[in-house]
Order: sequence, then C-alpha cells, then structure tokens
Amino acid sequence: MDSGDQDILIWHDHEAECHGCAIYGPVADVGLCADCAQKLERDLLRQCAWDYSHAAHVLGEQQREELRKKVIARYGSQTELIADEPAGKKKGKPPRRRRRKSRSK
Repeated sequence: MDSGDQDILIWHDHEAECHGCAIYGPVADVGLCADCAQKLERDLLRQCAWDYSHAAHVLGEQQREELRKKVIARYGSQTELIADEPAGKKKGKPPRRRRRKSRSK
C-alpha cells in the first residue's frame, strides 16, 4: 500500500479522534487516521472482503488475488486492526438454563 492509496479515501477538513488508535488528528470518512485506514485496507484484503475494500472492489478476480498475495508477502498474514474471531467459538443460541423444581414442604 503506497502513500497514493490515501487518495482513495475521502478526507474531511476536520480533526477528530481516530477510532483505531484514539489519537486526535485528521480522519477519513470512516473515522480513521491515515495509518489506521491503511491497516484496515490491508486487513480487508487479507480476509478477501472485496466489497468493503476501497482498492479491490473494482478489480477483477485475478488482480484481487495478486493484490492479496502482495499484501501478505509484504506485511504478513496476521490482521493489524480487525480482531480475529476465536477459533472454535460456536455461533448461535446460548444453552438453555434448567430451572430447579421448587420443593414443597
């Protein structure tokens, strides 16, 4: 991700607290500073979230995979900003709690 990638995001004329690092300064339309916006973009590319990536949503399938491989080769496969879901965690309804029968005297 080059410094030219910052041109993809919409920058506003105001400063605010970054939602990623909590540093006060100029933020993009997503509420992230330039460093955190680049981290988010790399995370989206690593996770193949093409519809959410500013750089990849207009590319073809082969170009997306090439870009993903470049990001992983340069920055590694671990996410930088997006938290990974714990492995083996089940999604769905929590188990039902059983009620104890009240004892009559």
